[in-house]
Amino acid sequence: ALSVRLGALLFSNRATGLRHRFTTFTPETKGRPAKVQIYGYPNTKTAVTGKSFYQAEELTTAWSPNGEKCIVFTHTTVDTTGQSYYGSTSLHLLSADGSGEDYAIPLAKEGPVYDVKWCPNPTKPFFIVLSGSMPSQACLYNAKCEQLFLFGEAHRNIVSWAPHGRFVGLCGFGNLAGDFDMWDVNKRKKMGSNSTSAAVGYGWSPDSRQFMVSTTAPRMNVDNGVRIFKYNGAGPVAKLDIDVLYEAVWRPAGEGVYPDRAQSPLKKGEATPTIAEKPVVARYRPPGAGSKGASFAERLRLEREGKAESKKVDRSAALNAKYRPPVGGAGKYAGGVVGAAPVGGAPVEKSKNAIKREKQKKKKLEEEKRLKEEQEAQEKLKAAAAPAPAPSDPVVDKEKRIKKVKKLLKQINELKTKGELNEDQQKKVDGEADLVAELKELEL
Repeated sequence: ALSVRLGALLFSNRATGLRHRFTTFTPETKGRPAKVQIYGYPNTKTAVTGKSFYQAEELTTAWSPNGEKCIVFTHTTVDTTGQSYYGSTSLHLLSADGSGEDYAIPLAKEGPVYDVKWCPNPTKPFFIVLSGSMPSQACLYNAKCEQLFLFGEAHRNIVSWAPHGRFVGLCGFGNLAGDFDMWDVNKRKKMGSNSTSAAVGYGWSPDSRQFMVSTTAPRMNVDNGVRIFKYNGAGPVAKLDIDVLYEAVWRPAGEGVYPDRAQSPLKKGEATPTIAEKPVVARYRPPGAGSKGASFAERLRLEREGKAESKKVDRSAALNAKYRPPVGGAGKYAGGVVGAAPVGGAPVEKSKNAIKREKQKKKKLEEEKRLKEEQEAQEKLKAAAAPAPAPSDPVVDKEKRIKKVKKLLKQINELKTKGELNEDQQKKVDGEADLVAELKELEL
């Protein structure tokens, strides 16, 4: 059994090709730098080469097809410089052949590194790096990290080499729109472009003549299926829809089964595949955002970059434009005195809100007048329909008065039996003679 003693082994990878090599990584701890080392098999006691890094929490490696070179991709979750929200990244190339060559890979565009892939053909020691904030820049390097060709900036995050290393696809899959470009690396020429939606999986056919894109579960649970394009991006030439698809891969073929074929000339009348222009959707501009609709942050950015338009504001004109004089006269900004008639006899233009309030007030007064008239009419109808009061019967009234007088005399007799009386009670007793006389007169 083989063993390599390390403080912490987080990542190992075996080189492909005739030689067997692997990498080990010890992360940064207690102020000590992170360390990556390359070992060969069967001699695992001594590292072939190694390198120390600061600001390296994670590491990914990409071996060249012949196993002679190894690209080390370090990553930190926090960028101490504050330039990136997604942390900091760095790329280095280490030689595993014992030459001790070590290169820092210069990025064609500073920013995050999305993908780095070696050309699968061992006779072509090239690799491509996608880096920089979107739109990212794709760059072709040789084994000495010299920049050979820039593919241009686009929204791409994946490098996909064809098995023979002649063609390469630069794709914007995953959370991007799904556009991809097909390049002939030998000629440094773009063959065509196309677009597909909801791309999850992808891959080249063993003969480097077809490119497959798949939509699979559980990443996407709808529209699962496979779409196949030609090596220059034309198509899809075939499409297969499947209810639930978990994975789609090409059937592999041995080396040398399919020859390396150059790009076929286009047929007469056949055009280079291109991405159809997508309709430009205007950005939402909130009301009151200004004549150009720029947000506050955008205006600050334009001022900082010196691109903001300078414009002198006439405050008096602005006040005149916004002022609304009171009803019955023009304000001082309208050229007159408050309360006076408009200058030149011109009518004062009322605002929409003032006109609306006047209409509401007029409607309310009309409604109140109508209700009052209806109420008066109802009262007149009730008065006309009410029966006339019946004439009073004198006999009935005389009997009622007799009963009342007798009742008062009875109360007076009860008061006389009491001792002391208050003022009201005494006044009632004093009126006894008048009540007796009235009773005699009523009984006649």
